[in-house]
Amino acid sequence: YNVSYTLMGNRQYGQPAGGRFRTGLGALLFKTRGLYQSVLRPDVVVNKVALDIFRLLPSYVGLRGKLVEVPEEDGSKNGDTVKVFFEQPVLGFPFGIVARIGPPSTVVLKTTYVDERVRIGKGSRGSLFVFTRGGAADGASMETVGLERTSLFGKAVVALFTLGMLTAGGWVCYTGYLAKRPAVSAVGWVIAMIGLFLAGTFVRGG
Repeated sequence: YNVSYTLMGNRQYGQPAGGRFRTGLGALLFKTRGLYQSVLRPDVVVNKVALDIFRLLPSYVGLRGKLVEVPEEDGSKNGDTVKVFFEQPVLGFPFGIVARIGPPSTVVLKTTYVDERVRIGKGSRGSLFVFTRGGAADGASMETVGLERTSLFGKAVVALFTLGMLTAGGWVCYTGYLAKRPAVSAVGWVIAMIGLFLAGTFVRGG
């Protein structure tokens, strides 16, 4: 499915699809190219956010988890409500560089309508989702999301990427201070804060 529409619930922090990657500063730093979800037999759910870091570097964040059916209030089971236990997210860069980032997570989603083309869901925090079949989702390689080979090299790339931003920001800020140029120092602070935001987003998984 494509995640075609979302409406944030009153108990939801950040975008219900994409989280911090698509909320506030994240929406400025990351350009979303696609939001996808697949339900694979027999009990696997896969989410994928395709994005461009700094609106230039193609990347994606993927989640893979197992679903279990949740009984209704009267104790009956009709398959409409499920709880998904997601593994650690994966962050993918070009050239096959993939790292596991952030913590595992759980979500509850109730399907309120489904047919051959559209599925409508409601999250436990009140967020609403509209999913549509086909289109770009068919080419999103959902079957392999979360199964990619990750390595220490991938984590090193993420660490160097964020530490590089923090170091560059600190150096620019210090250079501006020595030169008595407040504007340059301000630019350095901005670069450092962006690096800090990226580190927090990557570590917390979005």
